[in-house]
Amino acid sequence: MATFHQKKKLWEARRRYVEVDGAQSRRSFWATTEEEAERQANSFVRLRNGIHDGTFNSFAANGYCPTVMHLSRKWKEQVTWALDRHIIVAYGNTQLTAISRADVQVFLNKKTETLSIASVRHIRKVFVAVMNLAEQDDLVRKNVVSQTKLATPEEQDKVIYTPEGFASS
Repeated sequence: MATFHQKKKLWEARRRYVEVDGAQSRRSFWATTEEEAERQANSFVRLRNGIHDGTFNSFAANGYCPTVMHLSRKWKEQVTWALDRHIIVAYGNTQLTAISRADVQVFLNKKTETLSIASVRHIRKVFVAVMNLAEQDDLVRKNVVSQTKLATPEEQDKVIYTPEGFASS
């Protein structure tokens, strides 16, 4: 059960868990709503108790997706589009720790060949968010996706039409 801290104006949910070496630890999860603090804490405990198998697909489904359930319908649709159509297709069965910056950079570069730069930016944004959560949950040492760069689109010369020029073309 979460408790409200008046001074910080935040909810705190505390959970005890067992480290890999067997040591007992406690962690607090802070959020603006009681439900979000509980959701974060429960998600962390599920991950620590081995509900996911370490693959990207399993973590995205059991770790990341529950944290976005309170967000807008439009954002959830965009996350679903990016995960289901692009990221999970490429990295679904890959262990989180096996995802490298170089592989992700190649993946994003290939996506720019078939998709608009705005779509690729969105895919990268969702990928970064999932890996940020994995980093916060100590499942990966560093978020390698956040270290990738997207190519900037080449500027095109703008053609300005006048009424006379438009009529002649």
